[in-house]
Amino acid sequence: MTKLEIPAINFEKEIPASFDEMSSEEFIRFAHLYLELQKGAITLNHLKTEMVFQFLGLKYSKWRFELMLEEDKAKIYENIYLISEKLDFLFVQEPTDDGKINLKVNFPFTKNLIPKYQGFIGPDDIMNDVTFLEYKNAHVAAMEFLKSSDETDLNWFVATLYRRPWLRWLKKPSYDEFKTKKNAEKVSCWPVSVKYAILLNFLAWEEYIRTGTFTIDGNEISFSILFKSSGDDEGSDAGTGLTGLLFTIAETGVFGNVKATSEQNLYDILFRLYQVQREKMEMEKRMNKKK
Repeated sequence: MTKLEIPAINFEKEIPASFDEMSSEEFIRFAHLYLELQKGAITLNHLKTEMVFQFLGLKYSKWRFELMLEEDKAKIYENIYLISEKLDFLFVQEPTDDGKINLKVNFPFTKNLIPKYQGFIGPDDIMNDVTFLEYKNAHVAAMEFLKSSDETDLNWFVATLYRRPWLRWLKKPSYDEFKTKKNAEKVSCWPVSVKYAILLNFLAWEEYIRTGTFTIDGNEISFSILFKSSGDDEGSDAGTGLTGLLFTIAETGVFGNVKATSEQNLYDILFRLYQVQREKMEMEKRMNKKK
């Protein structure tokens, strides 16, 4: 967290210094503002100012502000600007080939910032409890939405990851892809900002899987060797690629048939693929030495 201090008014408060430190309400507000930014309805400075108000729990009253002395207004503008400078963690700026600046959300982060919504329960942090089939179907729906901007795809994506138990005190039901359509109808009435926030969370997890490190059996490993470095668009053939992986792993018989493999935990599948890739790399290394 970032500690803010304004001695002149005896003010102290902590605000998030990363996405992982945000509350659900704060993250949903960010998603709403980010959608407005992408549409060109607001500027980056406007977004950061609104997030300052969100983090500080302040509400803007135009008529009260207009009654203030100009000197007091100037002090408020200055303080808001200084605080907004602490929010640079929200985005990274990347130069494009045509000399412009591409603004991207500062992925990755690992926490599920919306663990529950309206009785529906989402995945654990970084999808620790998600099956391979659940992940595959969520990934495909997410990529479809990013290409089409069709809210139906977004509903399907959210309904894949979020499910509501029959009774509030029961655990989250297991994933059943045949019930996704019914769930999608239920989440269709959710605010777009909530669903989009869930999407951003998911994309952050995917980025961490590609670039982060994991400790398995006391060893720190990276799944980066499983992903191409050519910059190819993963989403262009997402369905075929992930389905192909499912059948490839099923053929080994490690987890059983296709159905049993699809119900395996996502990280069990990733770790098995990691082992296979490392063995392949070691074999290629030995073969090259013999040449």
